[in-house]
Amino acid sequence: MVDPIMSDHMANLMLRLKHQLHLMSVVVTHDLDLMRKVADKVVAPGFHATAGTAGTTFHAWVETAPTADSVSPSSGSGLSQQFTWKASSPSGYSNLSEMFALFNTSVSGQNACYIRYNRISNLLYLADNSAAYWLGGFVPGNSGTTGNSQCSIDASGSSASGSGTQLTLTVSVTFQTSFSGTKNDYLFAQDNAGLNSRWQQVGTWTVPAPQQYYLTTAVSPSGGATISPTSGWYNSGTVVSVSATANSGYKFTGFTGDLSGTTTPQNLTMNAPKSVTANFTGSTVQHVITSAPVGRSLTVDGAPCTAPCTFYWTPGTSHTIATTTAQAGGSGTQYVFASWSDGGAISHTITASSSAATYTASFTTQYYLTTSASPPAGGTISPASGWYNSGAVATVAATCWPWATTATAPGASSTPPSRGGPGPPFSTPSTGGWAAPTAIASRASGSPQTAAPSGLSSPAVPTTAPTTTPSACAS
Repeated sequence: MVDPIMSDHMANLMLRLKHQLHLMSVVVTHDLDLMRKVADKVVAPGFHATAGTAGTTFHAWVETAPTADSVSPSSGSGLSQQFTWKASSPSGYSNLSEMFALFNTSVSGQNACYIRYNRISNLLYLADNSAAYWLGGFVPGNSGTTGNSQCSIDASGSSASGSGTQLTLTVSVTFQTSFSGTKNDYLFAQDNAGLNSRWQQVGTWTVPAPQQYYLTTAVSPSGGATISPTSGWYNSGTVVSVSATANSGYKFTGFTGDLSGTTTPQNLTMNAPKSVTANFTGSTVQHVITSAPVGRSLTVDGAPCTAPCTFYWTPGTSHTIATTTAQAGGSGTQYVFASWSDGGAISHTITASSSAATYTASFTTQYYLTTSASPPAGGTISPASGWYNSGAVATVAATCWPWATTATAPGASSTPPSRGGPGPPFSTPSTGGWAAPTAIASRASGSPQTAAPSGLSSPAVPTTAPTTTPSACAS
């Protein structure tokens, strides 16, 4: 059984051990064997006990907990930075076993940039998003990178060293833009005995909101194909896969702008405004520009041609077709523009299609009707000379003067009077004959006669319609 006094001594000793931060020596005037039994019963991080030089002296002490000292830089902003943390142990830096650095808005390793360095193994780690597993395990200064959704660490830009009581750890950190905002920088140090500094905030760091750049994408010629993605904004550092797809009748000939070559897709890193054009050539397609009737004069893209005109065009390209009106044909023949087969104006623009196409300009054929009276003094004919559509029916009529016979009245002049002279003319339509006059004016006396003058017979009634050129009022 333990002596109650000794029990008091033990209780006092533990109380003193609990509050002692530096090396301490406890001198006990009782049995040394009992003190050793006390030392065997004490289980506490950093507790040490040895016998003194005197038989009744007993030494016991506790290590001082390590401290989380500082970080450099202690504040700032950016996506990439080398951070240097320092921690100390009064017993020397070799007494430190591990250092932990944490970027987050609170002391939580989940969804954080949570870094661990083990001095004994000299390995560097990064916690996963759940803080359940350590990623990496790289020797500082050697190659190796690892990351989570908040940040990544690069071992090649990192180092660890110790001097005196202080351990220094430098780590190259790159933050993800999705982790934007101001984060607290916490530091935790632990020694070989398991004593620790507890989490201490040593700084702050602002991860900037993502910088965005605009990607402009286009195809040439328009309608020849598609490019993916369409134009839009992307976060800085985003890798965009750009692809080109040719439409039927087209062939991809390559990218121009911030990409080049014929490989598709290609990756493009958005670290500035970018522009990419996908270029294509079309398989030419036959287009016939013609007229009805054929042989008319046309112009295509400003160049004259005689229908039919055949062209081979790249689908999607624009062209202008036109013609004129009226156009001369053979003698007494002309052609008047009527319409284009696509309903366009006499001059208009068309877009080349991906399949063979024909555009026809229709014309109306017209013929010239020439009419005349012979002799000109014998009368008139209607209509006057002019153009008529092919197939049109023209009504032709002749009008003769009563003196225009094969003989001349006695004593009369052979020159007919003007249209305003005495006596009406006789009408001779093409659909019937002439009627005998009831009276004609005597050129000799100018007085009306009731019968035909001597030597003149009444006009005969023709048995057929007159031609378009009546020779005279027949006798």
